[in-house]
Amino acid sequence: MSSLDYESFCHPEDVYRGTDFWMLNDALEEEELVRQMREMRERGIVSFIARTYVGLKSDYPGEDFLSKMRVIVGTAKELGMKLFLQAVYMPDKVVGMPREYSLRQLTVSRGSADAVTGVLYSDSDIIVSECRADEYLDIFNADSVDYYLDVAYNGVWREFACEFGRTIASIWVDEPSFPGDKLPYPVGIEKLFSERYGYSLTDNLASLFLDRPGYMTVRYHYRMLLLSMMEENYFRRMSSRCSRHGLMTSGHLLFEETMKSQLMRACAVMPFYKYFDIPGVDVLSSQQNWRRRALRPISGDYRYREVMMTTPIQCASAARQAGKSHVLCEMYGVVSEDMGFREQKHMFDYLA
Repeated sequence: MSSLDYESFCHPEDVYRGTDFWMLNDALEEEELVRQMREMRERGIVSFIARTYVGLKSDYPGEDFLSKMRVIVGTAKELGMKLFLQAVYMPDKVVGMPREYSLRQLTVSRGSADAVTGVLYSDSDIIVSECRADEYLDIFNADSVDYYLDVAYNGVWREFACEFGRTIASIWVDEPSFPGDKLPYPVGIEKLFSERYGYSLTDNLASLFLDRPGYMTVRYHYRMLLLSMMEENYFRRMSSRCSRHGLMTSGHLLFEETMKSQLMRACAVMPFYKYFDIPGVDVLSSQQNWRRRALRPISGDYRYREVMMTTPIQCASAARQAGKSHVLCEMYGVVSEDMGFREQKHMFDYLA
């Protein structure tokens, strides 16, 4: 549609309706899955994300779980619903991943370097050594990402490929990020840093932690290189893989709320939105005082001091610049039963 007239506003086409999270937990029973899906369709839900959740009693992602997914995909096709599949493992929780594909990180200590394993740099002030975040994917490394995409996309969902781009509209990817408690030091970063900036990162590791002369330049170069590596090795690959299979990419990043939180977990978020066909944001909790009062700080949590004032705007802006026609917002999550329909409408109206 080129414009939205009054009649279309009152009776919107399916494309304007929301995409619902359908949490798959407890024991999955075929009759109950079909019953819920039929009721969802009767109530106007036309697309949904089939999302595993806490309490699932299944051999996920084994044969019992896949047999239930066959029911879900088949019923969605029968009812004319669109299904978003969850990436089997999120990038920050890849179960059983070979260690060489996990993220290498920097850890800091003081004392004698002889007592520390994996030392990369040491002087009289600081010892910098390496460790692994065992279940965090090295999203900066092409080989790691190729392994992940095979596991998270192809391995489990292969039998449903005939419905890719038809009943199955998209793969939903939650929160690609790196841990915020340590600094990433992915495989190959030393060589790339030297080639790009003309000096050694290894010799300047202390400047990532201590305010030594020139530390701001080192940190800026380091973060910009991380961003470039994520873009090239994760986001481009993810987008290309989905496109080749006729799937849209959709999802959101983590800690989108402020510049500081983005820096800690993703370096930035706006440069990555263009790799999603449907970029999204994450608005959780009912603590935003949607109706009349100003957004209040939550003590000790910097992420919510200015929460959601800029996050929806930055996503919508990036989507427009990249020519995307839709965005998604994960909302009403982590709320309690005291959030009624009226409050949901206030929240929706604000974000819209």
